[in-house]
Amino acid sequence: MEWFDATADPAHALSGDQRRLAAISMDALLDELAHRRWEKWAFGDAADPLGIAFVLWWPAHADVVVLHGPDRAVTYRAHRDPRWHPFTPEAVAWVYAGPPTHAIRTLLLLPPPDALNAPADVLRLGDTVRVPPTWLARRPQLIRPSQ
Repeated sequence: MEWFDATADPAHALSGDQRRLAAISMDALLDELAHRRWEKWAFGDAADPLGIAFVLWWPAHADVVVLHGPDRAVTYRAHRDPRWHPFTPEAVAWVYAGPPTHAIRTLLLLPPPDALNAPADVLRLGDTVRVPPTWLARRPQLIRPSQ
């Protein structure tokens, strides 16, 4: 069963971009992040990889994907604040945890932060949502998007 109901009320029908994202694989979703110029961060090293995260910067927010493994991801839209990094935010506007494909799709389908229908909550986060401190202690490597 798909993660959405294609026969739902036409008033809530999926847009072309939503249908396209709903049908693509994990590899294609990762390609989509690169295409949209998300930063990629690798935690750990080749001998002991810990996880991967992606960040897309907006003027007042940062969208973040944290891949904990093949079965678990956390995505959120962090409020930008000079007191913390998007990997360790105190508050977010939106958060989702679940299978990586669902988490990435859901985040990619959020309206831009300046849209009227964008999430604007201030949700306090627990440590299980942020990038783990053990990952941050291992000097994450930034892999910039290609120009």
